[in-house]
Amino acid sequence: MNNPQVDKTHYAFQAYMTPDRWSSVWRQVDLSLDYQPSQVLEVGAGPGFYKQVMAREGISVTTVDIAEDLQPDVVGSVLDLPFADNYFDLCCAFQVLEHLPYESFIPALQELRRVARKAVIVSLPDAAAGYPTRISIPGRGIRDFIIPRPYFKKAHKFDGQHYWEINKKKTPLKRIVQDIEQQGFRIRHNQRYAANMYHRFLVIE
Repeated sequence: MNNPQVDKTHYAFQAYMTPDRWSSVWRQVDLSLDYQPSQVLEVGAGPGFYKQVMAREGISVTTVDIAEDLQPDVVGSVLDLPFADNYFDLCCAFQVLEHLPYESFIPALQELRRVARKAVIVSLPDAAAGYPTRISIPGRGIRDFIIPRPYFKKAHKFDGQHYWEINKKKTPLKRIVQDIEQQGFRIRHNQRYAANMYHRFLVIE
C-alpha cells in the first residue's frame, strides 16, 4: 500500500484540471476557510492548487504523500502520520482515501482526526446518478442542485486506482455515514454539488 498508483504526469494541467475539478478546488478552499485555520495538513499533494490558494489567504499547508516525485513536504502514509495529536487546525484528503482498500478507510480517518484540532475535510467519489441543474432566481442569484435519477448500484471493480466508491454496491452512502459515526465522529457537512457530482464532500468533527 506504499506504492504510488500514478506519477506526476497524471496531473498534467490540460489532462487533469477540467472545469469540474476547478469547481472542487473552490469547494475545498471554501469549506476550509470556514474554520479560519492557520495550519492545515493536506494528504495527497496532487497538482498543488489547494496549497497555492490557501497560501494566498495566509494559511500554511503541509502536504503528505507516498509519491516522492510529487515533492510533498513530507513523504509518508495517511495510516501513520508523523505528527503529534492536534498538531494541525484542519486535516484534508481530497479524492485520496478511495485509493486505499475500504478496510483502511476508517483507520485513515482516525489518524487524520488524531492530528486535527478542529476538523477533517475529505472528498470522495460518489457514483450516484443524477441531473445537475442550475437556475437563476430573480433577487436570489444562481442556484445549483442535483435532481436524483434511478440507477442500479454496480459492484466496484478495482481500476488500478480506486478500490471503492460511494454508492457502489458494497459501499452505499448509508454505510459510509454509519461507519464514520460509529467512531464517535460528527459529520457536520455531507453534500455533493451540481458543478461536480462525482465529488462528495464530508466535514468530520
